[in-house]
Amino acid sequence: MRGLFAAITIAILAIAQANAQPTTTRVRGQVTQIEPSTIVVSTREGGPLRVALADNYSVYELARASSDELAIGRYVGVVGERRIDGRIDALAVILFPESLRGSAEGPRPWDLTPRSTMTSATISAVSTGLAGRQITIAFRGGEAIVALDQRVPVVELFPAPRHLLSNGANVYITAAQMPDGTVTGARILVGREGLIPPL
Repeated sequence: MRGLFAAITIAILAIAQANAQPTTTRVRGQVTQIEPSTIVVSTREGGPLRVALADNYSVYELARASSDELAIGRYVGVVGERRIDGRIDALAVILFPESLRGSAEGPRPWDLTPRSTMTSATISAVSTGLAGRQITIAFRGGEAIVALDQRVPVVELFPAPRHLLSNGANVYITAAQMPDGTVTGARILVGREGLIPPL
């Protein structure tokens, strides 16, 4: 009986620990309040959200870039919607700094729109036609053709000092959310000159 009780206790603790694991959440909005270790964001969903800052949090700046900078060899992130034939209609393209090459490589679900994905990859081909620019991106295990019309925002990501995070800043935050609702941000993207991060 003692052994059975111990096994049950271990199982309960394992379940409780699994349930306490954080999930990734994406915060989009404008900073309305800054405290020493917390910021408040007016989110795109319309409500204020308190975000605790991780001890090692980092700040990046997003600046507008030209589609001419989509060159072979650049490591990029493509937010888009995948067609039935496997091609991607881009919603936004992010030019990553060299220091982030290989980071989160490949496709994954995204939540900018109900059907959106994010694919981090290296540009392997570029072409321009009447409909706009087309790039081919390659990643471990595959590649994809991406169509960009003239309206698709292209932005570049730069490491930035923490003081760039200020009241009124438009931000995108990759955060961890605990089951109790608390949110902690470790990587914060700030739009330059009022840019709303198109992620």
